[in-house]
Amino acid sequence: MRREAPNAPPSVLDYIREQRIWIGREAVDLMKLREKSEKK
Repeated sequence: MRREAPNAPPSVLDYIREQRIWIGREAVDLMKLREKSEKK
């Protein structure tokens, strides 16, 4: 294994990227739930 950036391995960057994607999905779901509750 070659380490070009010891403080930021690719696996950690991928993990952070996935977390951001999940946070975005959760935010969209929350907005959809808000719209449904407002329509009622």
